[in-house]
Amino acid sequence: MNKKTFIGLNAFVALLLAWFAFRMYDINQKKEKVKKELNEVKQQLVVYENKKKTLEDNQKNLNNSDKTEKLAREVFNLKRKGETTYKIIE
Repeated sequence: MNKKTFIGLNAFVALLLAWFAFRMYDINQKKEKVKKELNEVKQQLVVYENKKKTLEDNQKNLNNSDKTEKLAREVFNLKRKGETTYKIIE
């Protein structure tokens, strides 16, 4: 093996190693980016779960409130503003 071939082969191996190192760095950066995005999504998921729970609780309270209001309007013969009621006569 002559000197030029030896230097060329060493240069090729050095470039190959540099390319591998760059790829490893690039993959590591992408991995860290994905981890950050995953953590953000998990935090958003917790926030949305809390909002869902709050909305479900509000809906239960609203349903109970509507039932109470409807019963009170029927018992006391109350009307909402702009509401017309019809009495069925048999």
